[in-house]
Amino acid sequence: MGARGFAVNIQLFPGSATNMGIQVFSDNGSTPTYCGTGNFHSFQAIGTNYRVRVFAAVPGTFSICAIRAPANNESFGAIPLPLRPAEECSCFIPAQGTCPPGETADCNGNCAPLALVGDGFCDDGSFFYNGAFISFNCPAFGSDGGDCSGGNGSWPPACSAQIDSTVFATNSGINCAFPTARDLWYSVTGTSSNTARIELFPVSASGLGIEVFDSGNTSVYCAAGNSHGFFLPDGQTYKVKVFTETPGEYHICAVHPPTNDEQSTAAPLTLHPPARACHWKPPWLAPRTPFHRRLARCLAPWTCGTR
Repeated sequence: MGARGFAVNIQLFPGSATNMGIQVFSDNGSTPTYCGTGNFHSFQAIGTNYRVRVFAAVPGTFSICAIRAPANNESFGAIPLPLRPAEECSCFIPAQGTCPPGETADCNGNCAPLALVGDGFCDDGSFFYNGAFISFNCPAFGSDGGDCSGGNGSWPPACSAQIDSTVFATNSGINCAFPTARDLWYSVTGTSSNTARIELFPVSASGLGIEVFDSGNTSVYCAAGNSHGFFLPDGQTYKVKVFTETPGEYHICAVHPPTNDEQSTAAPLTLHPPARACHWKPPWLAPRTPFHRRLARCLAPWTCGTR
């Protein structure tokens, strides 16, 4: 019978058989609907009986398994995502293949040793490493693992974003970036801010992106990438299709704007005396030694002084 999500996956495990494939028939075997070679197959199966013929160029033994698609494989099964503040949508997942071993991209995308996080010094852009000033002072790194003021003191931070996988999903329609990519569906409901952001954190998936559909099922936004902002009217529910060029796992989180996103909710700023104003911090203070850190504290007027 057709599985939830309108899709079925057939996984073949060859024993002595080789060069295998399947052919699928609907209407109790009278109408062919799919045929392909290989050991993994996905096909649409909508509420009827299907028969699967397994063939092999070299006869022999094999095992077979039928796997249903995820519940949100189609738009009617979209999973609701709550709009969260940005600090609750931070997942530390080191980027694979972008930085040397033992390093990760900091808050600004610069590679730096992961050991700097939570080492007792606040890396807020004062440390110069490999041609860039390094900062781990952002929610994604728990404010440098608690080293910087306001940090949560825990490392790595808990990931409140939902984890999902497109491995057993199917393609539900052409998108703007990868036409044959597998995809899954979600929904978000607007608040008074009239905007929303979707954050994706790849694990084993790659080539991610989203397409957004309004309440009339019209596409209003589509782009590749891991961070997306779009217009979302108050009280309306839009559907979000997440696609992955390479199937795999990812985290997803829906983010609402900060409280001072609009003029009417502007955040007040404190005026500081000139002696504690913001000044450039010279690069020669960058070396990471206790001596230089103490020297930096003694020259407080040279830093952005709210301490």
